[in-house]
Amino acid sequence: MTSILSRFIDSTAKRPQGKWARQYYGEPKSHMKAFAQTMEALAPRPDDAHLEIGCGGGYFLGMIQPKVARVAAIDHSPEMVEVARRANHDAVAAGLAEIVQGDAERLPWPDDSFTCSANTSMWFFLEHPERVLAELRRVLKPGGRLVITTIRRSWFNRLVWALYGLRLYSNRQMARMLGDSGFCEIEVVSKGLMGQIVTARKPAASVQGQDKANHARP
Repeated sequence: MTSILSRFIDSTAKRPQGKWARQYYGEPKSHMKAFAQTMEALAPRPDDAHLEIGCGGGYFLGMIQPKVARVAAIDHSPEMVEVARRANHDAVAAGLAEIVQGDAERLPWPDDSFTCSANTSMWFFLEHPERVLAELRRVLKPGGRLVITTIRRSWFNRLVWALYGLRLYSNRQMARMLGDSGFCEIEVVSKGLMGQIVTARKPAASVQGQDKANHARP
């Protein structure tokens, strides 16, 4: 991959930056369907403490914040963190939202900090998803809910997204990945031609050692 192409992919998708990225990710219209599907799968509750990894411009964070007790988010792009903080200024000022720049493989929150985590249109960029899952499992409370909305592995999707070098997984691969990372009640569902939605839980304290129940539907 040429350095020019690599810089283009970074600035428009992997690590968004620049005027176009600030405008687009402030209200990413192409992500709205995924946001709605993620919200439905997560079913946020008024007492939830929610974490989002790869929050981009903070649009989804703004959707979910009024539905829960508090939210936190992390993104590795300093510009996207700035955009997200501006978009959620009132919640940040009120202490209801925390948005930080950092690495998803080293989350800056203590163990058992959150009751749920929804992560949209970012999983395919992770170089070490198993490390991110280990961190998510660490910061989720026992019984905490996890939702991942991403693109499913298929010959069509691999062809369409070849330029971006996305890391795509079949439903079975995703189920196995989460099971190996210690999650339970795993369900992976295809949505349309491209979509994939994963739901899972961190085992409750009383069932930490029990067998995991994995379900993958084509």
